[in-house]
Amino acid sequence: MLSIPYRFFNYETYDRCLKEIIENTHNQFKVEEHEPIGFSTCGFPLRHYSIGNGPFEIVYMGGAHGNEIIGVDFIIHYMKNLALGNGVFSSFRPDLFRIHFFPIQNPEGFFTTTYAITEVCKDLDFEAFCKDYYRNYREANQAILGIHTILEAFCEKEQRNHSLNSWKEDFWVTYYGHNITVDQLREFLEEKLDDKIDNKYLEDLWNQYILSKVICCPWAYQRPFEGVDYHCIPEVSQSHQALRNHLKDMFSSHHYPKAMYANFCANAIGVNLNENNEPYFREQKAILQEGKQVMVAPIYGSFPKNIVGPFGMPSDGMETFSYAIENRAVLDFLKKHHERIYAFVNCHSTGGMLFFNPYYEKDNTECDFSFYINNRLATEYLKEIRRSFLRNGVDDSYQAMGYPNRVSGFGDVLRRTYPASFLLELSKAGGNPLGPYIHPNYELTMKVNMEASQSLWKTILEVQDLYGKTYRKYYDVLGRVRYEESVRTRKK
Repeated sequence: MLSIPYRFFNYETYDRCLKEIIENTHNQFKVEEHEPIGFSTCGFPLRHYSIGNGPFEIVYMGGAHGNEIIGVDFIIHYMKNLALGNGVFSSFRPDLFRIHFFPIQNPEGFFTTTYAITEVCKDLDFEAFCKDYYRNYREANQAILGIHTILEAFCEKEQRNHSLNSWKEDFWVTYYGHNITVDQLREFLEEKLDDKIDNKYLEDLWNQYILSKVICCPWAYQRPFEGVDYHCIPEVSQSHQALRNHLKDMFSSHHYPKAMYANFCANAIGVNLNENNEPYFREQKAILQEGKQVMVAPIYGSFPKNIVGPFGMPSDGMETFSYAIENRAVLDFLKKHHERIYAFVNCHSTGGMLFFNPYYEKDNTECDFSFYINNRLATEYLKEIRRSFLRNGVDDSYQAMGYPNRVSGFGDVLRRTYPASFLLELSKAGGNPLGPYIHPNYELTMKVNMEASQSLWKTILEVQDLYGKTYRKYYDVLGRVRYEESVRTRKK
């Protein structure tokens, strides 16, 4: 039976739990601790563990975004249950598989978020606090969607659909941090339209889509964290001290809302590890060169994310692109082990989705079987997710996602480079970082994904030969599709 205690990890509990997993005398399968794959900006180790010694290697990574803390929990619970041989893991074959674990890719973001939460929740009922947080987060999202719906209605009425995105952005830049009423929205619309508007039409829309007379900003879910600052980081090591100093400089230089300490996405120098990829860097740079701004979503604060900050920029400078050292560590590991890795699972937080498509195949070019491999593994994983939900009395499933033509995240870079590289959004309950901790979502999220993970083992064995093959698709003189297949060393 799987063991999934409801708990919250910060630096101390995370460190202690990993030691307990390694040293547990009841382990059925040995946990091996390796040298870190690298170190963060502040010098925190990017830890690396593995279970099994088989030729088929699978990597699980959590904590790319600091505020997506449930991904770290999942990795820890997975390691513990696999080591003990609990439940579905009793059939694990260490002679066939080797499972690598990178519990936290972004320790600086994770520790910033979790220390802030620890500071606020030390005298509170944590589960009750998470329920309030989740409810307040949903209400904030509903208010934002309501405002956007009203703006869209006026854009359509005035035949200004091309202005909608800029209207949304301008509205939250203007009013975030202030209480918002129908009067503020009227002023905003009249300024944009340079004319008086139909007051009754606006008030009818407000009453239809906004659940209160006043939208209060900052949002209710953020307010408990307004008293938190860099002092929540204890000075227990040089890395902690470096993190404190980076946070102090960042928040004093740009005056971010202090509530962002508990929803810190980037690393200590303000680099968002998922957005830290060259295609997105070039895309964002082009937007800035047009005189436009790249903004954080209004649910988090509507401040620029192309400068050093809690949601970060794609690189540590906007002139030239460079990978953050945390991303470079992952890339170096995958390059070194590429011929032995059969799946890479990048665990993020909310949405209940599996991103899997690497690219579209093109005619008359040599292709590998990544598209087929990814689809097979993803299909079986999603089928098992649904079966697991049903076994637990819930009629639910995860959504298959893929955007082959556009790279928007580091996870997309990996999906376009390595076969069976997936980005997994774990929780069906939204609201980072604490929304996924509502009961019973927390335990169910862990359980269905652990049970589904065994589908990867079976499917990898079924399609293993395809990892080393390529083919060329072409058309014969009669217009029929033909394939030429070849075998070669797996691409780096």
